[in-house]
Amino acid sequence: MIEGVRITPKQIFVGDKGEVKHMLRSDDTGFEGFGEIYFSLIYPNCVKAWHLHKKKQVNYAVPAGSVRFVLFDDRFESKTRGSFQKIVIGEDKYSLLTVPKMVWVGFKCVSDSAALIANCATAPFDPDHDIQLKPDDPQIPFSW
Repeated sequence: MIEGVRITPKQIFVGDKGEVKHMLRSDDTGFEGFGEIYFSLIYPNCVKAWHLHKKKQVNYAVPAGSVRFVLFDDRFESKTRGSFQKIVIGEDKYSLLTVPKMVWVGFKCVSDSAALIANCATAPFDPDHDIQLKPDDPQIPFSW
């Protein structure tokens, strides 16, 4: 497991009228603050990668569909530098994935229908501190 990454199983409350899926509360362990929340829809077999956040932690949940997240630790000071971590979360394995700053992240929809990703980040998007690469960028030695 990459240093600083957390996977927290989350509870689903099921009733006769539907479900409630908690994502993140201000009193949860590891909550660092709120900057923005957004939703990303990703179609089956599509890849969105790579993203690096220099100054913020991101918290992902997948309330619909299923997504494989791939993390790459390129931090010089990290004990897990050079490591990859793959995590699948979604409807069948509803969890909160917390990714610390300076860890590369990419994801692929692995469900038969589109997946919905919720991201609660500790700071708003900043083009000076949020970096994006293409999925096949040679800087990250991973093949989707």
